[in-house]
Amino acid sequence: MRITKEQKKVLKSFKCERVSANAVNEELMQSFTSKRGSSLVSYFSRFGMKEDINGSTTYYVIKDAQNEIMMFFSLK
Repeated sequence: MRITKEQKKVLKSFKCERVSANAVNEELMQSFTSKRGSSLVSYFSRFGMKEDINGSTTYYVIKDAQNEIMMFFSLK
């Protein structure tokens, strides 16, 4: 299966950013929702920025072209 030009365009529009690299992310994290994994999203919203800053866990967000968080992941 090949990735189409349209799919490549969508993929290139996303950006990956460390949570603590941009102060705006803290506000965006508070409005992030997901129907699945609500307890994980709640933890991310409450503790993600603090843990990223203190180095206990590194959090990254994937944002779309409108600067909205589409997903997040963490590395311990």
